[in-house]
Amino acid sequence: MNRDQARAVERLAGFPAELAAAARHGAGRPVAPGEWTAREVVLHLVAVEEEVFQRRLGQLATEDHPRWPWVEPGLWSGPGDATFEGAIEVYAAWSC
Repeated sequence: MNRDQARAVERLAGFPAELAAAARHGAGRPVAPGEWTAREVVLHLVAVEEEVFQRRLGQLATEDHPRWPWVEPGLWSGPGDATFEGAIEVYAAWSC
């Protein structure tokens, strides 16, 4: 791995902590009608990781000419999603 690649990997590895800090900053603030809470934004990012990014990476690994239909996931739902801190933990686990 060259130096630029190593820096990119380092930045990506640090993103869960950056997301957690930014989301904590917004947690508990009033949300306008129709907008998502900080917890819901984090759960959406988990869904994007699982339903979009990981599927596409899998296709790149197994298909010569992958076709990617548009997917706009909602909120991820599963163990640990009931609280803000739980959502942060789920995101950190998915994004590693």
